Amino acid sequence: MKAIGNFFKYFIGFILWVVALVLYVPFFILFPVKVVGLQNLTKCKGGAIITSNHFSNFDVVFLIVHFFKRTFSRKLLAKRELSKFKPFGFLLAGFGAIFITRGKVDLQAVREVDKTIKKGKKLIMFPEGTRNKTGTNDVQELKSGVVFFAKKADCPIVPLRMERRARLFRINKVYIGEPYKIGDNGNLSTEEEVKLLEQKYKKLV
Repeated sequence: MKAIGNFFKYFIGFILWVVALVLYVPFFILFPVKVVGLQNLTKCKGGAIITSNHFSNFDVVFLIVHFFKRTFSRKLLAKRELSKFKPFGFLLAGFGAIFITRGKVDLQAVREVDKTIKKGKKLIMFPEGTRNKTGTNDVQELKSGVVFFAKKADCPIVPLRMERRARLFRINKVYIGEPYKIGDNGNLSTEEEVKLLEQKYKKLV
C-alpha cells in the first residue's frame, strides 16, 4: 500500500509540474513579478533551505510556479494539520510537502527534511510558523526550526521576502538575499542566529 501511495504521490507531483509549465505564461500575466537578487537563488547548486515570509496559502503556488517548478528538485515544509483533509493533504503531498507536527520534536519529519537537503534538493520553509494576519507587511517573529534544520544538514539558508501579499495584475516584488550558513558569523547561539536571519529580512526591502 505504501508503494502504491508513493507512486500516486509522485504521479500527482509530475502532473502538477506539467500544469505549472502550461500555466506559467498566463500565471505570469495574472501575477507579474519583479525579482531583486535572483542570482542569489542560483548560487546554491546543492541542497538549501529557502526561507520565505508568509501571507496566505496561495504563497506556495506563487513561489513554486515562479521559482521552483521542477517537482523533484524541491520540497516544502507544511504543518501536519493541513494533511487532515485527505484530498487537500494529498494535493500538498504532490506539491512535495513534508508534513511536520508543530510544538514537539517530529523525528519522522526531521529525518525526511535532512534526507531531502542532503540529496541536493531545495526546501521551502516559512519560518514565521504561521500566516501573517496582522494587516502589515512586516516579517513576524521567526521560529528556531530553520536554524536547527540548516545546522543539522550543514546547508545554506536563502532568505526570500515577498514585499506584500500577491495580487492580480499588480507587480509583485520579491527580494532574495545572499545564501549563508549557520556559523558564518561566528559561534552564535540559536537565538542569535534567529535574530541574524530577522536582520537579513529587514535589509531585503
